[in-house]
Amino acid sequence: MELPRELMYILQRRRELGLTQSKLAEMAGVSQAYISRLEKGRLDPRLSTVRRILKVLEEGRKPKTVLRKVMSRPVIGAAPEETVSRAVRKMAEYGFSQLPVLQKGVPLGSVSERSIMREMAEAKSPAAVGLKRILEVMEPVPPTLPPEAEVSQALSLLDAYSMVLVMEKGVVTGIVTRADILRMIDRAFK
Repeated sequence: MELPRELMYILQRRRELGLTQSKLAEMAGVSQAYISRLEKGRLDPRLSTVRRILKVLEEGRKPKTVLRKVMSRPVIGAAPEETVSRAVRKMAEYGFSQLPVLQKGVPLGSVSERSIMREMAEAKSPAAVGLKRILEVMEPVPPTLPPEAEVSQALSLLDAYSMVLVMEKGVVTGIVTRADILRMIDRAFK
């Protein structure tokens, strides 16, 4: 017996989303046996129940915002051998408060206004900090995510870190900061 198109859609969509019958049943407020009988065409379902199931399946269809859509690129970084004064000029030129430290696209750490200020506070001659190499003042590598990761993953990391690096095939291809997230909100209301 061939299933009606609507019931076939439920079966196909559940599989596309990687949902078990039990999980779909739980999300839709029905039993697993109900979903099984529905998918086999052994049930004449109530319209309200089918609508509830379809609503659950359509929720999975809503596009997620991924980092590729919000990340900044090209990535402006600092090389580990650059001087702090060069990095400070880059930050001023681009309006950044931090830079990733990169070598051939691979992240080695980060340098920020905060790390430079900390170094200046501890130095005998604060002005001499500008002559130091980035390698001497950099902070650990910021967290990294792939470009198809959801923005929500970056949001949780941005609570603790000033940036999230977006990596693809072993190299940094983008950067996400709080400012990028706020621009995403601004674009949504234009």
